Amino acid sequence: MARPSSKDALDKFRWMVEIEGFTRMGFSSCEVPSVSINTQKYAEGGNHLFPKQIVDSFEYKPIALQRGVTSDLNFHKWIKNYFEYVHGSSGSVQSSEYRRDVIINHLDRQGRIVKRYLLYNAFPIEYKPASDFASDADDTLSMERLVLTYESFKVEVGAGGDDTNPLDPTDILKRLVRKF
Repeated sequence: MARPSSKDALDKFRWMVEIEGFTRMGFSSCEVPSVSINTQKYAEGGNHLFPKQIVDSFEYKPIALQRGVTSDLNFHKWIKNYFEYVHGSSGSVQSSEYRRDVIINHLDRQGRIVKRYLLYNAFPIEYKPASDFASDADDTLSMERLVLTYESFKVEVGAGGDDTNPLDPTDILKRLVRKF
């Protein structure tokens, strides 16, 4: 039985993750980046019953990549060196050397990019290199879980990024400031 292309649930589950410098990797699940805006309340002119709110900061939520496979040994070296740097045992290496841009491409049935998420200056905050030991587990996986945090992200729609209302976190603040 054919599925209608406009409401096909399988189209949601086609994606490709690219981490800068690493080309041969795949994950069975991938979270989409998100941002929340933190606010602070203040009483203006002594009016404590109806406080005003101002934008305080942005909080970017980490993304988790699950059950990944890679044959790129440089990826494992990058993770190892990064955690050694955090631990303080890697010498005089800069933290900027471990930050990578990440691209998550949402694909349609034909493999064309429908939406692209660009994460800037991402770095790992959690890494589980293999699945737990179980008799029915798949022990060929390179990694069970990789969690990345990032400084900002951008969303592009379509192959050329021709969205009329893109989600750009820096523009969110500009729009909020204009309202006040």
